[in-house]
Amino acid sequence: MAEQSSSEELKLNAERMQYLFDTRLKPALEALAEVNSLAPRLQASAIEEIGRYAISLKMAKLDKDSLEAFYRRPYPRMEPARDKHGKVVAGTWRLSVPRFIPLSIGFLESQDEAWNYFRVNRFMDWFGEIPDFIKKEIGWKAAPDLRIAGEELVGSTEEVAKAAAKYKGLVSEKAGKVLVNPNRTYELIVQLLKDGVKPFSDNPVTAEDLTTGRCDYELRDYQKEVWNLFCRRSNIGVYIPPSTGKTVIGIYALTHLKGPHLVVVPTVTLKEQWADRVETHTDLKLGVDVVVATYQEAIRKLADRQWSLVIFDECHHLPAHYFIKLSLLKRKYGIGLSATPYREDEGGEELIFALTGTPTGLGWQHFRELGIIKSPVCHVWVERNVESKLKRLASLMAEPKKTIIFSDSLELGKSVAARYNIPFVYGASTDRLKTLDEALAAVVSRVGDEGVSLPDIERVIEISWLFGSRRQELQRFTRLLHGQKSAGEAHVLMTLEEYVRDRKRLFSIMDRGFKIVLHREGVEEKAIQKAERDSPSRESRAPRPTGVAPTLASLPQIPSAVTQRLPGITRTLERLSPAERAVASTILGNPSNEYAVKELALATGYTIGSTKRLVSFAKLISLGLIKKAGAGKYRSAL
Repeated sequence: MAEQSSSEELKLNAERMQYLFDTRLKPALEALAEVNSLAPRLQASAIEEIGRYAISLKMAKLDKDSLEAFYRRPYPRMEPARDKHGKVVAGTWRLSVPRFIPLSIGFLESQDEAWNYFRVNRFMDWFGEIPDFIKKEIGWKAAPDLRIAGEELVGSTEEVAKAAAKYKGLVSEKAGKVLVNPNRTYELIVQLLKDGVKPFSDNPVTAEDLTTGRCDYELRDYQKEVWNLFCRRSNIGVYIPPSTGKTVIGIYALTHLKGPHLVVVPTVTLKEQWADRVETHTDLKLGVDVVVATYQEAIRKLADRQWSLVIFDECHHLPAHYFIKLSLLKRKYGIGLSATPYREDEGGEELIFALTGTPTGLGWQHFRELGIIKSPVCHVWVERNVESKLKRLASLMAEPKKTIIFSDSLELGKSVAARYNIPFVYGASTDRLKTLDEALAAVVSRVGDEGVSLPDIERVIEISWLFGSRRQELQRFTRLLHGQKSAGEAHVLMTLEEYVRDRKRLFSIMDRGFKIVLHREGVEEKAIQKAERDSPSRESRAPRPTGVAPTLASLPQIPSAVTQRLPGITRTLERLSPAERAVASTILGNPSNEYAVKELALATGYTIGSTKRLVSFAKLISLGLIKKAGAGKYRSAL
């Protein structure tokens, strides 16, 4: 009985610790004291229990000292991270943690049955992600006192001298100054970021800088939360969905901070929209209180001016080699805006957050639960060839709806526009927004990826695109969130070759929890598998764009009502295999939908055969995560 009591006590203490880790440790630092008080007792009990278990299995005697050492340092190594070519990535480490240890730090890169492998770097530390014991383990030093001022690297005399030697080639010494190599500015900025040098301040907004100007917009509750975060941190990135008011937050900030201000946008169309909203809804004077400029104009004409607030609209452009110079603009405060913080260049996605500040609004499930955004469905049509794809387009166009047809190919776009006698909007077009407003249907090149808001839009069709760009796919799909008539529908028409090569672009839609329905009339699973084997691109066959197993962070967000009612749900998902976790998260993240196996295969990036082989649906049902919905379909059991 004593042994049973001890076992139960161990189990109870373990569950208590897990609960603290899951629900209180990160958001409430005061819980640390309670965890620390439980840890020694749990450790002693666990060592004793494991010892008894080893004896019951007639195992060799466990080394108690080694086991105690493991509890003090429950990970085997912290090693420098390497890129896909095996080269060490400066300022980034790889942390290995046993999967039964409830520790999550940085980005979960991959995992196997026993271990989780995390990627840790300076960017995460800026947002309070890295514990002190990890910093001590890797010898993390304080960031150097450095910054780029114009063409010069400045800071403390000692740090500038060190930098001249460390960044040789990126800087040069002349007349007692350390000058930035203008041809390698991008490399220097990235290296400074990795060494912990922020391009912004995260001090609270000062009372002297606040004002009350005319603003015709009234903030919703979630927008007020964003504004309050900005007031606490002074530099933030806002990644809420389209049509939920990112621009409104920007306008509010412009009217509640003393100027002068700068709004940087990627296109002339967005420049016109911002200027119109400033003139219509505020008492700010364009060109005086606030300047609106394209990214190119800001670099060429405005880099030497001092600003109070700089807003980077569509800030996913900021990490580009040329545009990254804008992170050096002289400013007290900064806001980055984007509904699609994706980049396909290696490391570029992290730079979006590193250059703008504390991120907010990455999870969209909350907006769906409040009914603020709709839930359009994306239909993916896998066709045998181009001719079949165009026939599919014809069948869709037979039903008249307010439609945008996206075509990156100008030749194909002109051909389709001529066939259906509809306008084609591309780079050389004038009055683009007026044309799209007046036409029932129109073909649009990539100039419509950003800055197009049509309140009566009902359908988006894609026939040509930029390979596997997740950002572009989400941009085009979310045009439907601006529609006011209905949820709308999206159609992506792909040949078999295009599906195998470019399907990773669909992951951005799935990452935000939207439903994808796969249609492949006349295309068998064997044909897809053969195309995958014959494809020269390994990346296109990966279950996720990173080429690693999908992580909890990259999967659809589970409704907050479920996580609050069942705080251990995250732990349950972590114990599943990668494929099972991907399937369960997809179903739980979309509780109103039903999924067939082929739809789950597309949603998780696996083939149908792999999904059937790797996923035990009976296991997921027995755990109470999913249930059968009839006709070979599954739905959420929660």
